[in-house]
Amino acid sequence: MKAQLASRIVDLIEARGLTQVQAAAILGTDQPRVSDIVRGSLQQFTADRLMRFITALDSDVEIAVHPGRRAREAGHLRVVGG
Repeated sequence: MKAQLASRIVDLIEARGLTQVQAAAILGTDQPRVSDIVRGSLQQFTADRLMRFITALDSDVEIAVHPGRRAREAGHLRVVGG
């Protein structure tokens, strides 16, 4: 999940044409942390923090719980772009 959230953050940063320094200012962190996200080094980030970064980039986060498609099949988690 964290990798999917980080991927959306990178997409949002790129879509806005932001530098890592500009993105860091918006996210309330420093440039090396943005670089960590871009490189996929996510150990120091919680899913909650990544979701807060997404909202700081003017996007909404929705969490939906649905019944599984098949009784014997495990559920799945996905992050979708809008």
